Amino acid sequence: MHSKLVTALIVVACLSLPSVATAQKTSKAKKTATATKSWSPAGAWRSVYSDPSVRVAVDTTQTRRQNDGTYKVRLRWQYASNQAIGTKHAYRTMVDRKLIDCSTQGIKPVSAETYDAVGKPVAGYDTSDTQVSELDWAKRAPGSSAGKAYAAVCGAIRK
Repeated sequence: MHSKLVTALIVVACLSLPSVATAQKTSKAKKTATATKSWSPAGAWRSVYSDPSVRVAVDTTQTRRQNDGTYKVRLRWQYASNQAIGTKHAYRTMVDRKLIDCSTQGIKPVSAETYDAVGKPVAGYDTSDTQVSELDWAKRAPGSSAGKAYAAVCGAIRK
């Protein structure tokens, strides 16, 4: 009885799959569409800054004001060219969570995940709450892309 049920499930599964030729066509079409369109992770992204090297957006559903007046934000950084991680890896998109103090434009890293041009994960990290609380607030130079981006993030989330 068990073997008949398993066999029936396998037959149903096989019948519901598209043919190999259809699957190959669909796969090629998806690759072409992905290659021509910039990949983006899921989120309610609001663009806040761009320059020739990077576009930065904030996920409006993942932004929270903390009790101390800082903000926990989820940001998407989409670069025009590959960004190196060491000597063997590169990414085009980074989604990170940061604590940001808009009064000083200080930042603390919470987590990040990087992706290549087609959305394949490259690398990531998570920082424990204890480690985050022990970190000093980092600052970016005001005229740099990152400095301008964090200023724009603060302008957007304070509204």
